[in-house]
Amino acid sequence: MFPVWGGDSRPYLLHERNDGMEKQNQPPGNQTVQAQQIPQDEINKMNEDKAGFVTLQKIRDLLQYLYTAFVKYPKSEKLGLVADYKQNLYEFLFLIIQARKKYYKKTTLQDADVRLEMLRMLNDLSYDLHYIDIKRYELIARQLNEIGRLLGGWIKNVNK
Repeated sequence: MFPVWGGDSRPYLLHERNDGMEKQNQPPGNQTVQAQQIPQDEINKMNEDKAGFVTLQKIRDLLQYLYTAFVKYPKSEKLGLVADYKQNLYEFLFLIIQARKKYYKKTTLQDADVRLEMLRMLNDLSYDLHYIDIKRYELIARQLNEIGRLLGGWIKNVNK
């Protein structure tokens, strides 16, 4: 059993051969294989799971980078802006995990989109207050934009 791609680029599952393995002298073009097409609903579900996993990985990478950036913030902001930033990050992470587990994902993904916008605003505020330099700001903004594109594609896929 292994997947094969058909002429229209849709995956098929192969079942065991009818002709047996003992016919070694027969050319490969004459072998018969029974194929069953995977329903489109299952393909969409696999794509949603993949989108959720990739988004989760990107958030994890962002968290690791932000924790190194938070060291540069002044002590006076560790309990203020940094705490708000972390709270929004964890809430965003929670919403993505929740969306991966739920059957009806639309409202959860929309809430996650709102949290992502809040993270963008906190990044802008950190730069405006000179807590991070332009290099860190651009890197964080690029990561947030990439996560936003993944999230937007996931929301579009759910709306179908």
